[in-house]
Amino acid sequence: MDKILIIDDDNGFRQITAEVLKVAGYKVELAQDGKTGVIIAQATLPDLILCDLKMSDLDGYGVLKILSKDKETAPIPFIFISSQKDSASIRKGLFLGGDDYLIKPIQSSELIESIEKRLERINLWKSNANENAVNKLFKYKNIDSFLSAFFAERKLKALKKKDKLYYENDFANHTYYIVSGKIKTVKTDSYGKEYVTDILLPGDLLGFLPIKENGEYRDTAIAMEATILSVVSKHEFMDFLKREPSFSYAIIELMAENLAEKENRMLQLAYATVKERVAETLLHFHDKNFDTNPIAGISRDDLASIVGTTKESLVRALSDFKKDGSIKTSTKNIAINDLKTLRRNSSFYSS
Repeated sequence: MDKILIIDDDNGFRQITAEVLKVAGYKVELAQDGKTGVIIAQATLPDLILCDLKMSDLDGYGVLKILSKDKETAPIPFIFISSQKDSASIRKGLFLGGDDYLIKPIQSSELIESIEKRLERINLWKSNANENAVNKLFKYKNIDSFLSAFFAERKLKALKKKDKLYYENDFANHTYYIVSGKIKTVKTDSYGKEYVTDILLPGDLLGFLPIKENGEYRDTAIAMEATILSVVSKHEFMDFLKREPSFSYAIIELMAENLAEKENRMLQLAYATVKERVAETLLHFHDKNFDTNPIAGISRDDLASIVGTTKESLVRALSDFKKDGSIKTSTKNIAINDLKTLRRNSSFYSS
């Protein structure tokens, strides 16, 4: 009998869904919040997980990120269930490795059909492949685990703070994976002024777009602190793309995610207030590395450049967030103190 874990902070929805699944012949386990769901999933290894997206302590994105980093739980099919039906929420859930996204209220037939399809696919893979092949497929369930595995035991490169990894218009010879530290990418205008285009954290990949195009780096990459990177040559990267379709798919997925982030940033610059853009930027970095404080050590100047505002306007927004308890600040660091309050300040943010 297949076992399904339901993670949802709505007790009524949990109980009704559990009854539907029991009638359909499934064994059911329940978790009333995200943190409890993670603990139960790691302890019992269910055959499939249904997880609400918007929960107060640890949302569905966070649950999936944690379980995807655990080799025991990463293979488990993961279905988001949410009342959030905007395309950004759906796209983000699937980009992070979700197997499906069902919108509440969910018809019983729709729910059962989605579960059956995911379980049938898993059983088919198990029956038609040897254990090693299945484990390899499961290991690469999402882009984070795929990149971590691919770049493991590669040549490492160490940078000191302010060291440049590569320059804008340099020929692209390598792709880099950040093991630890932070990298910012900058572009320089015709007057020599630098603009920060992105800040990259551990687990991020950089330099791969011009590699595929056999071209030049589009910006300059600078270490913001002591940083360790894993390095793969252009030829090795391209050869592996040709040999491994699953890796090619993961890179396409990453490119699509990057494009979606850029589209969202353009919309913010066009329509959102400075305060909304600052909130969105802080939440963006939190979601990239929710289990650490990725905003620590990012200068106000760099953060303002990412937001697309002046340092003075950024500081005013941060001061407002500090007053309402959303964040805590010191001379160099910013730490998110209340995610729920901060999210209310960003009209573009969905969770």
